[in-house]
Amino acid sequence: MNTRSNQESLNFLIKLFIVVSCYAVIILAPVKIGELGYLPQDDALRHSAYAVDSRDWGDVLVFNSTIRKDMDSHPAWHAVLRGVHNKTGAAQDNLVFFSFCVTFITFMVAGAIASRNTLAWMCTCLLMVTCGSSLFYRLLLGRPFSITMAILVVLLFLWTNPNIKNWKWQKEFGVVLGLLVVSICFHPSVWFVWPLPFLALCLCRQFRSAIILAAGTVAALIIACILCGSVYDIVILPVLQLFQAFLSDNIVVGNLVTEFQPITISDSVWIAMIVLLIIRKMCGDKIKEELQKPDFWLAVIGAILGLKVCRFMEDWAVPAMAVWICRQFIILSTKVNLNSFARLGVAIPVLAAFYIGTTGDVGSRYTRNLKDSLLTRPVADFESVLPDRGGILYASDMGVFYKLYFRNPNDHYRFILGFESGLMPPEDLKTLRRIQFSDGLIDEYAPWMEKMTSADRLVLRYPEEPKWENMEFVKFQSYWIGRKAPKKQSSPDSKEPKQEG
Repeated sequence: MNTRSNQESLNFLIKLFIVVSCYAVIILAPVKIGELGYLPQDDALRHSAYAVDSRDWGDVLVFNSTIRKDMDSHPAWHAVLRGVHNKTGAAQDNLVFFSFCVTFITFMVAGAIASRNTLAWMCTCLLMVTCGSSLFYRLLLGRPFSITMAILVVLLFLWTNPNIKNWKWQKEFGVVLGLLVVSICFHPSVWFVWPLPFLALCLCRQFRSAIILAAGTVAALIIACILCGSVYDIVILPVLQLFQAFLSDNIVVGNLVTEFQPITISDSVWIAMIVLLIIRKMCGDKIKEELQKPDFWLAVIGAILGLKVCRFMEDWAVPAMAVWICRQFIILSTKVNLNSFARLGVAIPVLAAFYIGTTGDVGSRYTRNLKDSLLTRPVADFESVLPDRGGILYASDMGVFYKLYFRNPNDHYRFILGFESGLMPPEDLKTLRRIQFSDGLIDEYAPWMEKMTSADRLVLRYPEEPKWENMEFVKFQSYWIGRKAPKKQSSPDSKEPKQEG
């Protein structure tokens, strides 16, 4: 009796050690990356700066007349960051660290809990790393789309659970509604993409869950508008941004932000899924059932749509693949029936490989920003070449906005180009598209240089000093910063020549 009791206690301790180790790795990985001096390249910078800034976006950017100056594209996320800033006094860099730690950990913990098999989830994540998926790098961008991805993972585990049929519809509706409210409040810009899981559910003939998802999305939109206090920010603004980004004049797909460009389907992950199906078949399982699950169909739908816009692949198909792969690992683990020591023998190399794989500074992905002058040089070094109070900073590179606004969010000038080109006035958007199409030809900057005032500045990258009438440029690191040349005043001693009569 004592021997059996001791064995059960040992098994429990090993299981507990594995679970604790998994969560420790989940927490330590982003912390380690932060210690390398990592800063994401885009929106996390402006989110943290906006949390510190007291101004509206209309005071930071030059807006299209159709956009409200007091708009907020991520109200709940900014409220959280402002709360952290107000309570702790955290500056922008600390808010960025907080952001990518929260988004990474939220996704990982959501999968670990929803799968009910932490080790299988970590094995899945390691497979995604070794297959070259960009999933974890995207999670480290510190943006609230990761919260939507985490909620998607939870819902997919729910919809693929055989016990869901035994749930009362009220219970399922309550869970779905609560998760969707969180998703829409933190990341309202994709509420109109939730029909994709709806389609996947319909293809799997899970019509009750599909109806609950549709009703829950509508109800969640209403509740999110009430909680955030704005129908405009939650419902209208995301649609306006979508149409203005994709339907602007002179648009070239290659000039859209990376997430709006097409992406090829990742071969490695699909090969891994096929291998798992073959193994399942060899174990005598009916693999046809695994091809009729909502996670599989969402992976297929997202991958196909990703050939047009990569976010369908990155944010919807990849999480669905992760859920599908994790379920295969869980099913196979029940057939192998590993004892506690064998599970420990699997857990140690898996967790070590995942930690090393995610924290490795491959291609300087985490330290590249340490070489960027706009992020590392003292602000005083380049304040003198920036716009005067009330001026406008013209640039065709979004990175200029992200970096300068992050470094000094309280400066009193505006950016012509911010985090979304569709927000720009139509004439400026046309100028931007021509600049992008010509790969930065100086002639295409003419409309901006002609309307600039003495308070404005123009930032561009050019191989040599740009030459343009009534403009003067100074070099700052890899940039040229232009301003209107001061008008030459005539000497007080000079006299006009006499006209002979």
